Amino acid sequence: MLDVLERHRILFIFILPLILFTGAAAGPVAMVVTGLGVAYLFYIDEHQSIIVLFLLCLLMGDSRIEELQFIKPLRAEIMIMMFIFSIYELRNNYYKINGLILAFLPFFWISILALIFSPNLSTGVSKMLSFGLIYFVGFNYIHHKFERYGTQLMSDCFYVILFILALGFMLLPVIPDQVTYGGIRYNGMMGNPNGMGMLVTLVSPLMYYLFKRDRNIPRRLKAIAWALIIISLIMCSSRNAIFSVALFFIIVYGLEGSTFRRVSFLFIFLPAVGLIVYNVDMEQLVYTLGLERYFRIKEFGSGSGRIFAWQHALVLIKKSPLIGCGFACEEYNFLEKTSFQLWHSGHQGGVHNSFLAFAVNTGIVGTICYLGFLLNAARNVRNLRIVIPFMASAMFSAIFESWLISSLSAFQILFLLTLVFMIVDTNHEELLVSSLAGDFSNTAAEGNIR
Repeated sequence: MLDVLERHRILFIFILPLILFTGAAAGPVAMVVTGLGVAYLFYIDEHQSIIVLFLLCLLMGDSRIEELQFIKPLRAEIMIMMFIFSIYELRNNYYKINGLILAFLPFFWISILALIFSPNLSTGVSKMLSFGLIYFVGFNYIHHKFERYGTQLMSDCFYVILFILALGFMLLPVIPDQVTYGGIRYNGMMGNPNGMGMLVTLVSPLMYYLFKRDRNIPRRLKAIAWALIIISLIMCSSRNAIFSVALFFIIVYGLEGSTFRRVSFLFIFLPAVGLIVYNVDMEQLVYTLGLERYFRIKEFGSGSGRIFAWQHALVLIKKSPLIGCGFACEEYNFLEKTSFQLWHSGHQGGVHNSFLAFAVNTGIVGTICYLGFLLNAARNVRNLRIVIPFMASAMFSAIFESWLISSLSAFQILFLLTLVFMIVDTNHEELLVSSLAGDFSNTAAEGNIR
């Protein structure tokens, strides 16, 4: 952790404290300080600190703590600045535009066309541009920085996340109302308990990969990290997160080992689990185990109101099935023009299903284009034993939450960071092995590792 502070000393000693101080005094001043700070980091070639600051703002901006609400507009400011840096670097041939962006363009064009039917054009345009910008930045600027800084940058981001998780527990006795919901479900620095669950869902694969990747990480740090993850998962009691994390590790350990083990997992274990889940009364099992309060069994039937929300989303999709009604259409119809049944059910928020949200906003065609882009991006990860569990866990989580369509969500960015990092890191490993194949001398190895 001290190495992280040393690498980002300008950010943590000067820029971040100044942002927090001015934000507490006057929010608009914090925007000026943030802009100047990011510009200075770019000027002195500290790009890794810009990415760490962006991640910090996304995580802290999701909090319900009143004193941190000034951070929310900083997220868009930093993202726009990173887009400008991307354009500058592309024009000066620091790197070429990532070919994966070409696979993103069909979805982007569909999202533009869908704005014709938008009930809130100004909001729809801003959300559409924000979504496009973050993927452009992710697969160009951030992709290049991972190529430059390697595992070190992703490790620094991971340590920042661990700090945020630890900070939530440190604040628990100080401001319990801000880090828990009604003193029952724990949310830490996230906006709600499900947000904490999604953070754990996305951090778990990253942590597993980094710990496998770097054998020099101290055992004590690994133990602390796993303890933070497990305790956060249990205390937030997010059913979606529990099943998503379990799915990740089941697939990970099923795909490890010999060919016989993998075949047995795919053709014996998984079908057996499917039969058990299909035939066992899960609701009765929860009652038998005495966990009905923890899993909120009374809400199972409606999925905490999600069933009504999904039904409402299907009605909206039928009105414009091909290209939807533009970004912000879901938000408008769920928050401003909701149905009586949805209101009566007590449902809060949007559709709580990323894929239905895509279908409402960009139609069936847009949803297929986006999923095709994700599949194309995931195919570039040269390690199927990590990318399959990671994508399965993330996509399962996205069935019950709409984080995948939110451009300035901490979870969208964390998903994008992890995916881009895995693409860069696994391809780098492949190149490293091939370049060393004909020469195993220490000199050759040192040259490539540098």
